[in-house]
Amino acid sequence: MKNIIVPVNFSDNSSNAARYAADMALAIDADIHLIYVLQFPLTAAETPIPDFVFEEMQRNGELSLASLSEDLVKRTRAQVNVTSIMEIGGLEFILQE
Repeated sequence: MKNIIVPVNFSDNSSNAARYAADMALAIDADIHLIYVLQFPLTAAETPIPDFVFEEMQRNGELSLASLSEDLVKRTRAQVNVTSIMEIGGLEFILQE
């Protein structure tokens, strides 16, 4: 089985890339693996952000990832296996892993 890893950030370009990947996966019989990397935001004074703000960012990321996954399953009429994962850290490091 082939796999297509699709890093997403929920921008219009990212969503278009995910839809394109879903169409490609359907054509070549591959699975889609969506990955969203939540990066710690930089603050001007290097003051840590409050926990509730970070938790809200996580919750929004999870909801957006679930919504995009559902959209891709519908787009491919459930013929493509779509998995998703959210990681916290640096994008480059996470993708290399």
